[in-house]
Parts: sequence; structure tokens; C-alpha cells
Amino acid sequence: MFIVSHGEKNPLPDHKLLPIEHHRKFQHLPRALVPQGRRVLFGSSSNRVGYVSVAGMRDKELYAQILGIHKSWRVADVELKEPTGEVEVFVERKPGVQQTCPICGDASSGYDKRRRRWRHLDTCEYKTILVADVPRVQCKKHGVVMVKVPWAEPGSRFSVLFEALVINWLKEASTQAVSRQLELSWNAIDGIMQRAVKRGMARRASLDPKHIGVD
Repeated sequence: MFIVSHGEKNPLPDHKLLPIEHHRKFQHLPRALVPQGRRVLFGSSSNRVGYVSVAGMRDKELYAQILGIHKSWRVADVELKEPTGEVEVFVERKPGVQQTCPICGDASSGYDKRRRRWRHLDTCEYKTILVADVPRVQCKKHGVVMVKVPWAEPGSRFSVLFEALVINWLKEASTQAVSRQLELSWNAIDGIMQRAVKRGMARRASLDPKHIGVD
């Protein structure tokens, strides 16, 4: 599925174009959240400029690019669970990566691993779950601590991109509507909002005034 701007020529004439609101993924969204004046292109991908072809690209490579994982982590496997409507993306730490304390940055020895799961943005209407055995390190200063992952904040059960989606929803709809549409508890939504506020306050605190006016 591709989103095509209003008035744009069909990049694949033999494929079907429908108004985006006709696609079932958008039918239950508040109208304010439906991209107006756009159409949905159904069919296989193209090699033309502006369209990404996934033919020949393995699913692991695709998800690695989508998640922006290129350095210390890699996608080990992708598993589709049709009965539950889920896609599980297994991410692992690359071997030989230097272990460091996430607090002070000092080199630390490995301690153990803990399996963690995060909800990510849906993949073609399949609920997408990131799964990783996250290492814990033994820091001389801070003891046993879990390393940070690039796709989520510490303590969160959701990816950064999923939390951004929830915040955008909350700008347009009530907490109850967001809870129902995304199948989230009120506590989960509250946690996402609290982390967003904390990030905003941290950014504000880091901004030093350049000019002070006295009246």
C-alpha cells in the first residue's frame, strides 16, 4: 500500500487507486486524522523514483532500515503470527560491541540479559512487537544496570515512534477514543503523556536565555 498525493499521476497505471478514507485502516479514525485529498495505491511496489521496492530485500533488512538500527544492534528475525494478528521483530546486540554503563559511559563487563518487549507502529494492520534480550552490565560506580536501547526510553513498554503516534492522537481525540482505537489502557496512555511532559521540561531547562529585557 502506498499513499499518493491528490492530483498526482498514478505511478502504476495497472494498480487500483481509491480515496484514502475508503481503506479500512482509516475508516475508524477521527476525520481530522485522515490525510485529506490523498489516495491509496494497492499492489506491488515500483522501482520508480520516490517509491521503495522491497522485492529482493529481506524482511530483516527492511525492518532494520525502518527502525534505524545500523550500529550496535541488528534485526535477528521477523515472525508473523497470523492467528493473533501480530508481527514480532527480534532485535539483538551485535557481537563484539563494547559494553558501557548507560549512566556514566565507563566500560563495563557484561552481567546478564533480560527479555523485553515493546509495542511499535503497526505493520499493514498487524500489531508490531519489538523483542530483545537487553544486556545488563556491571558498572564499578553504579552496580548492575541495563543498557539503553535506541528505539525506546528506559522503563517504557512502547517504542519512541509509537509514543509519538499516541501524543499526536491525543491532540485530536479524547483519551477514551485513543484508548479504544489503539487498544491501550488509561494507565499506559498516562505514562506516555508523563514521559512526553518530562521530555518537554528537559528541553526547556536546556535552553538558556540569550537576551533579557527589563521594562
